[in-house]
This record gives sequence, structure tokens and C-alpha cells, in this order.
Amino acid sequence: MSPRDHVAATLAATGEFAGGEHLLVWSWRRIAAGRGDCPLILREFARACGEDTVEVFATFHTFLRALAHGSRRRLRVGWPGASVLTGDERQLLALIAAAQAGHGALFEAHLRWLARGEFHDAVAIAAQALGRALKAHALCLAAGDR
Repeated sequence: MSPRDHVAATLAATGEFAGGEHLLVWSWRRIAAGRGDCPLILREFARACGEDTVEVFATFHTFLRALAHGSRRRLRVGWPGASVLTGDERQLLALIAAAQAGHGALFEAHLRWLARGEFHDAVAIAAQALGRALKAHALCLAAGDR
């Protein structure tokens, strides 16, 4: 079973995302819904990242800002609590997973799909930094072949 199929099966069976995927999607949805200052987000990052919470959250926030500024179009984000990923959420997870796995061609493909050309460098740097920060805390995304 491919990682993509495994994530889809887990989501279908449990309604939950795997650790890293859950943290990113859940947080992105809350931020997009206007709840970015919610202490629950920092609590979840603290559970996952311990003493590096502030740095990892700042890296995530920087990535979202770069993506928001440089995206090709307005990205679709699911509502908090939804158990189905949007296509854009899948792309975000796949981009970070490809960065973590060192799959350069796959990373570039997802980057070109998400970001306008003049913003590729900024989004790429932020995505790679986020991938490293998550990986340092054993939050490896299983979406690398999407």
C-alpha cells in the first residue's frame, strides 16, 4: 500500500490524520477560520515539538504566509473538524513530505502547482525549513508520493 493510500485509508477508517499531517491541516484550518491566535494551536505544537514550539510554529506560520502571498490562486482549506482533505491540503502535505524525503523532482512539481514562478524561491525555502523542523521532531509526513 502506498503512503497516499495508507493516509487515505487511515482517514477513512478513523476520521483522523496521522501525527504530522493532523498538526499541519488542523492548524491551517483554524488559522484560515480566523482562529490563529487560539492557544489550542500552540498547545498542539507544544505536544509535538516540546521546547522548540515557538520556533516550529513560527516556521509553519512563515510557510503559510509565503504560500498565501505567492500562491497561484486562492487555496481551498477545509473547515475545522472536517474529516476530508481538500485538494489544496493534499498538495500542501505532499509538498512538505517531498521536502522531507528529499524528492527534488516531486517537490518541484508540487511547488510549481502551488506557487507563482516569482515566489518559488520563497515558498521553497519556507517549505524545506518546515519539513526539516517537523522531521527533527519525528513528524515525518507519509504523503511523499502524492
